[in-house]
Amino acid sequence: MKKEYKDFISLIRSIFDENYDFDISKIDLRVMFNMAKSHSMSNLIYYAFKDKNISSNIEEFIYKQHMGSLYRQALISNEGKCVFKSLSNNNIEVMPLKGWYVKEYYPSEDMRPMSDIDVLFYIKDIEKIEYLMKNMGYNLRKGDENHYIFEKPPFIMFEFHPCIFHDNDIMSSHMNPGWQYAKKDIDNPIKRMTDEGLYIYQMAHLAKHFFEGGTGIRSVLDIWIIRQVIGKKLDFDYINNEFEKAGILEFSKNIEQLSDIWFSGHESTEYFDELGTYIVESGTFGTAENAVLNSVIKNNNDDKKVIFFIKKIFYPYSQMKHRYTVLKYLPFLLPIFWIINIFRVLLNRKEKLKLYVKAVKNTETSDIIKHKEKMRKFGLKI
Repeated sequence: MKKEYKDFISLIRSIFDENYDFDISKIDLRVMFNMAKSHSMSNLIYYAFKDKNISSNIEEFIYKQHMGSLYRQALISNEGKCVFKSLSNNNIEVMPLKGWYVKEYYPSEDMRPMSDIDVLFYIKDIEKIEYLMKNMGYNLRKGDENHYIFEKPPFIMFEFHPCIFHDNDIMSSHMNPGWQYAKKDIDNPIKRMTDEGLYIYQMAHLAKHFFEGGTGIRSVLDIWIIRQVIGKKLDFDYINNEFEKAGILEFSKNIEQLSDIWFSGHESTEYFDELGTYIVESGTFGTAENAVLNSVIKNNNDDKKVIFFIKKIFYPYSQMKHRYTVLKYLPFLLPIFWIINIFRVLLNRKEKLKLYVKAVKNTETSDIIKHKEKMRKFGLKI
């Protein structure tokens, strides 16, 4: 593993381990800031450097960044409470997911910032939810049949999901819809996952992103934080049984061990250095190259990588009807809206499209075979 990767992980470890004294004098701060940004961990940099002897310019920079993050997270948190209160008052059952509860396990909630709020809901309630959200200033921007996205300026976003995983995700048949992980004793429409359910979902969600393009350091830190805070009371017999059914038991053990290597100082090996490097180089949302490779593997098209590109442009009717609601009533217009969608992609996602085009062009059959072997090596049964 590269020195700068080890430096960044050591920097993050120093925040949570008061007995770990990391010398920052020999690290490249610019590299650290860039890595923090690519892994959605910029606010953690403040906690890593706040008591260190650094230049006033850098100190001012990270303080402003920290205050901006505090403001953003306070606004998102307050908005979330308002939305959940409205849903509760109207007796609409939902269950917040991921960061909404994971942040509670961090020493300070702003250490685990959210870019949006994910919510599990019953599809029968979508019209009620849409009515309430619009009354609170939100606009509906539909992604697909498992993503009802509501946005409110300047940066508030809710994603409502009928299931915790999309139908074509590798874990969907074993873990959907997700309500089985809710606490049974909560007499409130706003449900909460059990501790085991939260851990299962966080690991499974990590595995999903790892497979589909890559996941970042923060997701591994989430796993470590949860284990540090509530690990002793978790029912790992039940958890591991769920992982076994989903085909991610070996993978989950590898991630747990990697998290202990990174943040508890356990000894690493060449194998875990390779696994760690893959995660570090993926960033929070993965890479285009990995997304292409894993999409081809997922669809069993070892020699048909162009299928990935086609699917990125020509979405199926099941998704298009949610992006363009007129198609629900006039489905024969689908080809016309494919063309409209192409222009929207070219206008709004041109740079991202270039990355995918380049990735498809550069991907060879041998790369696909090697990548499939790597996924299995890391413990994913695909």
